[in-house]
Amino acid sequence: MKAYILIFFVLFLSIDLFSQKDGQYGKIEDALLEPERVIELYPGKITKQDLKKVEKFKNLEVLSFSYCSIDSLPVEIYNCTELKRLEINNNGLLYIPEGLGRLSKLERLRIDRNNLREIPADIGLLENLTYLNITGNNIYSLPIEVNGLKKLEHIDLCSNMDFNQVFEILKKTNIKSIDLAAIFFDSLPKSIIEFESLESVCLSHNSSLDFNYTIEQLSNLKQFKSLDISRNPELLEIPKNITSLENLETLNLHANYKLNLKNEIKTLKKLRNLKSIDIGYLNIKELPKSFTKLENLEDISFWGCKELELEPTFNKLSQMPNIKKVSLSECEIKTLPENIVMLTSLTELELMFNPDLDIKQISDVLINCKNLEKLNLISFGEYNYSLDDVKKMEERLNNVEIAYF
Repeated sequence: MKAYILIFFVLFLSIDLFSQKDGQYGKIEDALLEPERVIELYPGKITKQDLKKVEKFKNLEVLSFSYCSIDSLPVEIYNCTELKRLEINNNGLLYIPEGLGRLSKLERLRIDRNNLREIPADIGLLENLTYLNITGNNIYSLPIEVNGLKKLEHIDLCSNMDFNQVFEILKKTNIKSIDLAAIFFDSLPKSIIEFESLESVCLSHNSSLDFNYTIEQLSNLKQFKSLDISRNPELLEIPKNITSLENLETLNLHANYKLNLKNEIKTLKKLRNLKSIDIGYLNIKELPKSFTKLENLEDISFWGCKELELEPTFNKLSQMPNIKKVSLSECEIKTLPENIVMLTSLTELELMFNPDLDIKQISDVLINCKNLEKLNLISFGEYNYSLDDVKKMEERLNNVEIAYF
Protein backbone atom coordinates (compact mmCIF):
# COMPACT_ATOMS: atom_id res chain seq x y z
CA MET A 1 0.00 0.00 0.00
CA LYS A 2 1.32 3.44 -0.94
CA ALA A 3 0.50 6.57 1.05
CA TYR A 4 0.35 10.15 -0.18
CA ILE A 5 0.24 12.51 2.76
CA LEU A 6 1.90 15.89 3.16
CA ILE A 7 3.20 16.81 6.57
CA PHE A 8 1.89 20.36 6.46
CA PHE A 9 -1.62 19.00 5.77
CA VAL A 10 -1.36 16.84 8.87
CA LEU A 11 -0.15 19.84 10.85
CA PHE A 12 -3.10 22.04 9.95
CA LEU A 13 -5.54 19.17 10.36
CA SER A 14 -4.23 18.58 13.87
CA ILE A 15 -4.60 22.28 14.69
CA ASP A 16 -8.29 22.14 13.73
CA LEU A 17 -8.93 18.86 15.54
CA PHE A 18 -7.36 19.88 18.83
CA SER A 19 -8.05 23.61 18.95
CA GLN A 20 -10.72 23.24 21.62
CA LYS A 21 -8.22 21.53 23.86
CA ASP A 22 -5.05 23.54 23.60
CA GLY A 23 -5.96 26.94 22.15
CA GLN A 24 -4.46 26.36 18.67
CA TYR A 25 -6.49 27.50 15.68
CA GLY A 26 -5.94 27.24 11.96
CA LYS A 27 -8.90 29.37 10.79
CA ILE A 28 -9.74 32.83 12.05
CA GLU A 29 -13.47 32.25 11.62
CA ASP A 30 -13.27 29.35 14.11
CA ALA A 31 -11.15 31.38 16.50
CA LEU A 32 -13.68 34.24 16.50
CA LEU A 33 -16.32 31.89 17.92
CA GLU A 34 -14.48 31.74 21.26
CA PRO A 35 -11.84 34.50 21.25
CA GLU A 36 -10.92 34.13 24.92
CA ARG A 37 -9.59 30.61 24.26
CA VAL A 38 -7.25 31.55 21.41
CA ILE A 39 -3.57 31.23 22.31
CA GLU A 40 -1.98 30.29 18.97
CA LEU A 41 -3.29 31.24 15.51
CA TYR A 42 -1.87 29.75 12.29
CA PRO A 43 -4.20 30.86 9.49
CA GLY A 44 -3.28 29.30 6.16
CA LYS A 45 -4.91 32.24 4.40
CA ILE A 46 -5.97 35.54 5.87
CA THR A 47 -6.94 38.96 4.51
CA LYS A 48 -5.80 42.33 5.81
CA GLN A 49 -9.37 43.02 6.91
CA ASP A 50 -9.54 39.79 8.92
CA LEU A 51 -6.16 40.57 10.49
CA LYS A 52 -7.72 43.60 12.15
CA LYS A 53 -9.95 41.22 14.08
CA VAL A 54 -7.07 39.52 15.91
CA GLU A 55 -7.21 42.31 18.51
CA LYS A 56 -10.18 40.38 19.90
CA PHE A 57 -7.80 37.61 21.02
CA LYS A 58 -6.56 39.09 24.29
CA ASN A 59 -4.65 35.91 25.25
CA LEU A 60 -2.98 35.43 21.88
CA GLU A 61 0.68 34.41 22.24
CA VAL A 62 1.51 33.15 18.73
CA LEU A 63 0.49 34.59 15.36
CA SER A 64 2.01 32.98 12.28
CA PHE A 65 1.03 33.32 8.62
CA SER A 66 2.82 33.34 5.24
CA TYR A 67 2.07 33.88 1.52
CA CYS A 68 -0.98 36.05 2.17
CA SER A 69 -0.01 39.06 -0.02
CA ILE A 70 -0.44 41.68 2.69
CA ASP A 71 1.50 44.92 2.10
CA SER A 72 1.38 46.27 5.68
CA LEU A 73 0.41 45.18 9.17
CA PRO A 74 -2.86 46.51 10.58
CA VAL A 75 -2.07 48.46 13.76
CA GLU A 76 -4.81 46.48 15.52
CA ILE A 77 -2.29 43.65 15.93
CA TYR A 78 -0.45 45.82 18.43
CA ASN A 79 -3.39 45.42 20.80
CA CYS A 80 -2.41 41.77 21.23
CA THR A 81 -0.03 42.63 24.04
CA GLU A 82 0.43 39.00 25.16
CA LEU A 83 2.12 38.08 21.86
CA LYS A 84 5.39 36.16 22.25
CA ARG A 85 5.84 34.98 18.66
CA LEU A 86 5.01 36.98 15.54
CA GLU A 87 5.91 35.22 12.29
CA ILE A 88 4.83 37.16 9.19
CA ASN A 89 7.41 36.07 6.64
CA ASN A 90 6.82 35.74 2.87
CA ASN A 91 3.89 38.15 2.70
CA GLY A 92 5.07 41.00 0.45
CA LEU A 93 5.07 43.52 3.33
CA LEU A 94 6.19 46.99 2.24
CA TYR A 95 6.38 48.55 5.69
CA ILE A 96 5.68 47.95 9.37
CA PRO A 97 3.77 50.79 11.04
CA GLU A 98 4.96 52.37 14.26
CA GLY A 99 3.65 50.78 17.41
CA LEU A 100 5.61 47.53 17.25
CA GLY A 101 7.20 48.42 20.58
CA ARG A 102 3.84 47.93 22.30
CA LEU A 103 4.38 44.16 21.97
CA SER A 104 6.69 44.21 24.97
CA LYS A 105 6.41 40.46 25.63
CA LEU A 106 7.51 39.52 22.09
CA GLU A 107 10.35 36.97 22.08
CA ARG A 108 10.48 35.89 18.44
CA LEU A 109 9.95 38.08 15.36
CA ARG A 110 10.11 36.80 11.78
CA ILE A 111 9.66 39.43 9.07
CA ASP A 112 11.93 37.74 6.53
CA ARG A 113 11.33 37.49 2.77
CA ASN A 114 9.12 40.53 2.41
CA ASN A 115 9.72 43.86 0.61
CA LEU A 116 10.70 45.91 3.64
CA ARG A 117 13.16 48.81 3.35
CA GLU A 118 13.42 49.67 7.02
CA ILE A 119 12.61 48.52 10.54
CA PRO A 120 10.69 50.86 12.85
CA ALA A 121 12.84 52.43 15.55
CA ASP A 122 10.51 51.32 18.32
CA ILE A 123 11.76 47.76 17.82
CA GLY A 124 14.21 48.83 20.51
CA LEU A 125 11.35 48.66 23.03
CA LEU A 126 11.01 44.87 22.59
CA GLU A 127 12.97 44.16 25.74
CA ASN A 128 12.22 40.41 25.68
CA LEU A 129 13.13 39.80 22.03
CA THR A 130 15.59 36.91 21.63
CA TYR A 131 15.18 36.02 17.91
CA LEU A 132 14.98 38.35 14.89
CA ASN A 133 14.91 37.31 11.22
CA ILE A 134 14.99 40.07 8.57
CA THR A 135 16.68 38.22 5.69
CA GLY A 136 15.30 38.50 2.16
CA ASN A 137 14.30 42.17 2.41
CA ASN A 138 15.74 45.44 1.06
CA ILE A 139 16.81 46.72 4.46
CA TYR A 140 20.09 48.64 4.28
CA SER A 141 20.72 49.44 7.94
CA LEU A 142 19.52 48.75 11.46
CA PRO A 143 18.01 51.48 13.65
CA ILE A 144 20.44 52.40 16.41
CA GLU A 145 17.75 51.45 18.93
CA VAL A 146 18.54 47.76 18.24
CA ASN A 147 21.57 48.07 20.49
CA GLY A 148 19.13 48.23 23.41
CA LEU A 149 17.87 44.68 22.77
CA LYS A 150 19.90 43.15 25.56
CA LYS A 151 18.15 39.76 25.37
CA LEU A 152 18.64 39.39 21.61
CA GLU A 153 20.49 36.11 20.96
CA HIS A 154 19.99 35.39 17.24
CA ILE A 155 19.64 37.48 14.08
CA ASP A 156 19.35 36.63 10.36
CA LEU A 157 20.59 39.49 8.17
CA CYS A 158 19.98 40.71 4.59
CA SER A 159 22.53 40.50 1.78
CA ASN A 160 22.47 44.19 0.80
CA MET A 161 23.13 45.76 4.20
CA ASP A 162 25.84 48.19 5.31
CA PHE A 163 27.57 45.59 7.44
CA ASN A 164 29.99 48.01 9.06
CA GLN A 165 27.00 49.97 10.40
CA VAL A 166 25.09 46.81 11.33
CA PHE A 167 28.00 45.23 13.20
CA GLU A 168 28.74 48.45 15.11
CA ILE A 169 25.20 48.26 16.48
CA LEU A 170 25.09 44.51 17.12
CA LYS A 171 28.38 44.44 19.02
CA LYS A 172 26.64 46.43 21.77
CA THR A 173 24.09 43.65 22.24
CA ASN A 174 24.65 40.20 23.77
CA ILE A 175 24.11 38.48 20.42
CA LYS A 176 25.10 34.80 20.40
CA SER A 177 24.24 33.70 16.86
CA ILE A 178 24.34 35.46 13.47
CA ASP A 179 23.08 34.00 10.19
CA LEU A 180 24.96 35.49 7.23
CA ALA A 181 23.92 32.92 4.63
CA ALA A 182 24.15 34.08 0.99
CA ILE A 183 25.59 37.49 1.87
CA PHE A 184 28.22 37.27 -0.90
CA PHE A 185 30.98 39.32 0.69
CA ASP A 186 34.76 38.83 0.82
CA SER A 187 35.28 39.20 4.56
CA LEU A 188 33.50 40.02 7.80
CA PRO A 189 33.74 43.55 9.22
CA LYS A 190 36.73 43.98 11.52
CA SER A 191 34.43 44.74 14.45
CA ILE A 192 33.41 41.06 14.57
CA ILE A 193 36.27 40.46 17.01
CA GLU A 194 34.47 42.68 19.53
CA PHE A 195 31.42 40.38 19.78
CA GLU A 196 32.22 38.98 23.21
CA SER A 197 29.10 36.80 23.48
CA LEU A 198 29.13 35.39 19.94
CA GLU A 199 28.94 31.58 19.83
CA SER A 200 27.69 30.74 16.34
CA VAL A 201 27.97 32.03 12.75
CA CYS A 202 26.31 30.68 9.59
CA LEU A 203 28.34 31.40 6.42
CA SER A 204 26.43 29.08 4.11
CA HIS A 205 26.33 30.01 0.39
CA ASN A 206 29.33 32.37 0.58
CA SER A 207 31.84 30.94 -1.88
CA SER A 208 33.59 34.30 -2.38
CA LEU A 209 34.44 34.60 1.31
CA ASP A 210 38.07 34.40 2.42
CA PHE A 211 37.53 31.57 4.91
CA ASN A 212 41.10 31.58 6.21
CA TYR A 213 40.89 35.23 7.20
CA THR A 214 37.36 34.79 8.55
CA ILE A 215 38.43 31.96 10.83
CA GLU A 216 41.38 34.04 11.96
CA GLN A 217 38.87 36.70 13.02
CA LEU A 218 36.59 34.22 14.77
CA SER A 219 39.51 32.70 16.68
CA ASN A 220 39.56 35.88 18.79
CA LEU A 221 36.16 35.04 20.24
CA LYS A 222 36.47 33.00 23.42
CA GLN A 223 32.79 31.92 23.43
CA PHE A 224 32.72 30.76 19.81
CA LYS A 225 31.38 27.18 19.45
CA SER A 226 29.54 26.68 16.15
CA LEU A 227 30.54 27.26 12.50
CA ASP A 228 28.36 26.63 9.45
CA ILE A 229 30.29 26.74 6.17
CA SER A 230 27.86 24.48 4.31
CA ARG A 231 26.85 24.79 0.65
CA ASN A 232 30.07 26.40 -0.53
CA PRO A 233 30.75 24.08 -3.48
CA GLU A 234 33.98 25.88 -4.45
CA LEU A 235 35.53 25.07 -1.08
CA LEU A 236 38.32 22.61 -1.89
CA GLU A 237 39.54 22.02 1.65
CA ILE A 238 38.77 22.92 5.23
CA PRO A 239 40.97 25.86 6.23
CA LYS A 240 43.87 24.50 8.29
CA ASN A 241 43.54 27.29 10.83
CA ILE A 242 40.12 26.00 11.86
CA THR A 243 42.07 24.24 14.62
CA SER A 244 42.54 27.68 16.20
CA LEU A 245 38.84 27.54 17.14
CA GLU A 246 39.69 25.68 20.31
CA ASN A 247 36.15 25.55 21.69
CA LEU A 248 34.44 24.53 18.44
CA GLU A 249 31.63 22.04 19.16
CA THR A 250 29.53 22.16 15.96
CA LEU A 251 30.76 22.11 12.35
CA ASN A 252 28.48 22.05 9.29
CA LEU A 253 30.15 20.94 6.03
CA HIS A 254 26.91 19.94 4.30
CA ALA A 255 26.95 19.92 0.48
CA ASN A 256 30.57 21.00 0.06
CA TYR A 257 30.84 18.53 -2.78
CA LYS A 258 34.54 18.98 -3.54
CA LEU A 259 35.73 18.16 -0.02
CA ASN A 260 37.46 14.83 0.41
CA LEU A 261 36.81 13.65 3.95
CA LYS A 262 39.80 11.31 3.89
CA ASN A 263 42.09 14.26 3.17
CA GLU A 264 40.48 16.41 5.83
CA ILE A 265 40.65 14.02 8.75
CA LYS A 266 44.11 15.24 9.82
CA THR A 267 42.58 18.63 10.42
CA LEU A 268 39.29 17.44 11.89
CA LYS A 269 40.81 15.15 14.50
CA LYS A 270 42.53 18.15 16.07
CA LEU A 271 39.13 19.58 16.98
CA ARG A 272 39.09 17.88 20.35
CA ASN A 273 35.85 19.48 21.55
CA LEU A 274 33.81 18.74 18.44
CA LYS A 275 30.40 17.28 19.35
CA SER A 276 28.38 17.65 16.16
CA ILE A 277 29.32 17.40 12.48
CA ASP A 278 27.27 17.47 9.27
CA ILE A 279 29.00 15.77 6.35
CA GLY A 280 25.85 15.35 4.28
CA TYR A 281 26.16 15.15 0.50
CA LEU A 282 29.89 14.55 0.66
CA ASN A 283 31.08 11.72 -1.54
CA ILE A 284 31.45 9.17 1.26
CA LYS A 285 31.32 5.38 1.14
CA GLU A 286 32.68 4.84 4.61
CA LEU A 287 34.37 6.84 7.34
CA PRO A 288 38.19 7.12 7.40
CA LYS A 289 39.72 4.94 10.11
CA SER A 290 41.12 7.88 12.07
CA PHE A 291 37.68 9.49 12.21
CA THR A 292 37.28 7.63 15.51
CA LYS A 293 39.75 10.10 17.00
CA LEU A 294 36.83 12.51 17.32
CA GLU A 295 36.13 10.91 20.65
CA ASN A 296 33.74 13.60 21.95
CA LEU A 297 31.46 13.47 18.91
CA GLU A 298 27.78 13.03 19.81
CA ASP A 299 25.89 13.92 16.63
CA ILE A 300 26.68 13.08 13.00
CA SER A 301 24.67 13.67 9.83
CA PHE A 302 25.18 11.69 6.62
CA TRP A 303 22.18 13.34 4.93
CA GLY A 304 22.16 12.49 1.21
CA CYS A 305 25.22 10.21 1.30
CA LYS A 306 23.67 7.63 -1.02
CA GLU A 307 26.85 5.58 -1.47
CA LEU A 308 27.38 5.17 2.26
CA GLU A 309 28.11 1.59 3.37
CA LEU A 310 26.30 1.25 6.66
CA GLU A 311 27.91 -1.80 8.24
CA PRO A 312 31.53 -0.51 8.20
CA THR A 313 30.24 2.93 9.14
CA PHE A 314 28.51 1.60 12.25
CA ASN A 315 31.61 -0.42 13.12
CA LYS A 316 33.60 2.79 13.29
CA LEU A 317 30.90 4.76 15.07
CA SER A 318 30.71 2.01 17.69
CA GLN A 319 34.28 2.96 18.66
CA MET A 320 33.03 6.44 19.53
CA PRO A 321 31.23 5.93 22.84
CA ASN A 322 29.42 9.29 22.92
CA ILE A 323 27.47 9.02 19.65
CA LYS A 324 23.87 9.87 20.53
CA LYS A 325 22.33 11.01 17.24
CA VAL A 326 22.78 9.77 13.66
CA SER A 327 21.05 11.11 10.55
CA LEU A 328 20.73 8.82 7.54
CA SER A 329 18.08 10.90 5.82
CA GLU A 330 17.79 10.72 2.03
CA CYS A 331 20.42 7.97 1.85
CA GLU A 332 18.25 5.56 -0.18
CA ILE A 333 18.17 3.12 2.72
CA LYS A 334 15.92 0.06 2.73
CA THR A 335 17.26 -1.87 5.72
CA LEU A 336 19.58 -1.38 8.69
CA PRO A 337 22.49 -3.66 9.55
CA GLU A 338 22.24 -5.37 12.92
CA ASN A 339 25.49 -3.86 14.15
CA ILE A 340 23.71 -0.56 14.77
CA VAL A 341 23.06 -2.01 18.23
CA MET A 342 26.77 -1.51 18.91
CA LEU A 343 26.04 2.22 19.17
CA THR A 344 25.16 1.82 22.82
CA SER A 345 24.60 5.54 23.49
CA LEU A 346 22.34 6.09 20.47
CA THR A 347 19.17 7.94 21.50
CA GLU A 348 18.04 9.52 18.22
CA LEU A 349 17.97 8.19 14.64
CA GLU A 350 16.80 10.06 11.55
CA LEU A 351 15.67 8.10 8.49
CA MET A 352 13.72 10.84 6.73
CA PHE A 353 13.05 10.80 2.98
CA ASN A 354 13.86 7.11 2.54
CA PRO A 355 10.63 5.97 0.85
CA ASP A 356 11.60 2.30 0.45
CA LEU A 357 12.22 1.47 4.10
CA ASP A 358 11.47 -2.10 5.17
CA ILE A 359 9.63 -1.11 8.34
CA LYS A 360 9.43 -4.65 9.74
CA GLN A 361 13.16 -5.30 9.31
CA ILE A 362 14.02 -1.94 10.85
CA SER A 363 11.73 -2.71 13.79
CA ASP A 364 13.44 -6.08 14.28
CA VAL A 365 16.81 -4.32 14.48
CA LEU A 366 15.90 -1.25 16.51
CA ILE A 367 14.08 -3.21 19.19
CA ASN A 368 17.56 -4.14 20.41
CA CYS A 369 18.72 -0.51 20.64
CA LYS A 370 17.87 -0.18 24.30
CA ASN A 371 18.55 3.56 24.67
CA LEU A 372 16.79 4.74 21.52
CA GLU A 373 14.28 7.48 22.33
CA LYS A 374 13.46 9.18 19.00
CA LEU A 375 13.01 7.90 15.44
CA ASN A 376 12.19 10.22 12.54
CA LEU A 377 10.58 8.64 9.47
CA ILE A 378 9.03 11.79 7.94
CA SER A 379 8.79 11.58 4.15
CA PHE A 380 6.96 13.68 1.57
CA GLY A 381 5.12 12.23 -1.41
CA GLU A 382 5.16 8.55 -2.23
CA TYR A 383 6.53 5.84 0.03
CA ASN A 384 6.26 2.07 -0.01
CA TYR A 385 5.01 1.34 3.48
CA SER A 386 1.66 1.93 5.09
CA LEU A 387 0.39 3.72 8.13
CA ASP A 388 -0.48 0.30 9.58
CA ASP A 389 3.17 -0.73 9.22
CA VAL A 390 4.26 2.30 11.24
CA LYS A 391 1.57 1.71 13.86
CA LYS A 392 2.86 -1.83 14.36
CA MET A 393 6.36 -0.41 14.71
CA GLU A 394 5.07 1.97 17.40
CA GLU A 395 3.59 -0.96 19.31
CA ARG A 396 6.88 -2.88 19.19
CA LEU A 397 9.09 0.14 19.97
CA ASN A 398 6.78 1.37 22.66
CA ASN A 399 9.42 3.50 24.41
CA VAL A 400 10.43 5.29 21.21
CA GLU A 401 8.87 8.55 20.03
CA ILE A 402 8.28 8.11 16.27
CA ALA A 403 7.67 10.98 13.84
CA TYR A 404 6.26 9.95 10.46
CA PHE A 405 4.52 11.13 7.28
